[in-house]
Amino acid sequence: MIRWASLVLAVAAWALAGLVAGCTAADDDDSAEPTAAARACNGLPALCDQRVDQVTFLRTHNSHASEERGYTQWSWNHVEAMPTQLADGVRAVNMDVYLEDGAMLVCHGYCFLGQQPFDAILDELTTFLAGHPHEVILLSLQNEAPWDRTLDALMAAGIGDLAWSHTPGVEWPTLGELLDAGTPLLVSAGGIPGDAPSWLHRDGDLQWGDHWGAETPDDLDCELENPAFPGGLYFYNNVLTAPIANPDLADLVNHEPDLGDRLIGCGIENGRLPNIVSVDFYALGDTVAAIQRVNQARLDGVAP
Repeated sequence: MIRWASLVLAVAAWALAGLVAGCTAADDDDSAEPTAAARACNGLPALCDQRVDQVTFLRTHNSHASEERGYTQWSWNHVEAMPTQLADGVRAVNMDVYLEDGAMLVCHGYCFLGQQPFDAILDELTTFLAGHPHEVILLSLQNEAPWDRTLDALMAAGIGDLAWSHTPGVEWPTLGELLDAGTPLLVSAGGIPGDAPSWLHRDGDLQWGDHWGAETPDDLDCELENPAFPGGLYFYNNVLTAPIANPDLADLVNHEPDLGDRLIGCGIENGRLPNIVSVDFYALGDTVAAIQRVNQARLDGVAP
């Protein structure tokens, strides 16, 4: 009888120990939070600890101007609309904003060649960010509308709450720091009003880069139109227009290994790998893979 009682007590003690251990493990799992090293920022865990000026972003030129959204072949720059672009790995978007007959629209040159409500495309952007909390996006505007109307639309879409306010000359935050601050968006425009909010930056205060107007692949060289400055982002135009964008031209310059070789070569020549690489018809070729290769090259110490 004593032996049987001892066995019962031993089994009960073993079961209780297992239960306590299981609860402790569960508590540990519940309390564990992802660290910067555990998450992948813009597709790579190592990018979480890299400053904005140490990362390369794939940018779609005239992101809004897509065949999917009804833009004609006289005004399109992509086949896929912005939600697909972002889902595929684009991390910098560009919009041309117009006021037409009282409506705020994104168009390319002439709104009768294709248009989309400005608030609708901003909703596409904020929806993506809400569903992808580890992504940092750059938004650049070519504003042809009154600034008060444009700012009203941006604020109504919640852009101001998501945007980082950067002081030129101050060291950039890392991608992880932007995400932790709840500001995964960097907004800029070609020209901004004097009373612009701090999160709306002038392009020229943030970036330097090469020339516009390449017509052939040989025109895509490493010559800089705007000189480099400390803390600036290196903008590279991988875009051909002759006289307008078309898929055949993009297909000449969007493929690996040539695209990655060109970007890394310019990085070595200019002492800095490009930060923003602008393309047309991004889905033709290997643009996403090329940007991943450039980011890895920087991490590997090929060029700063």
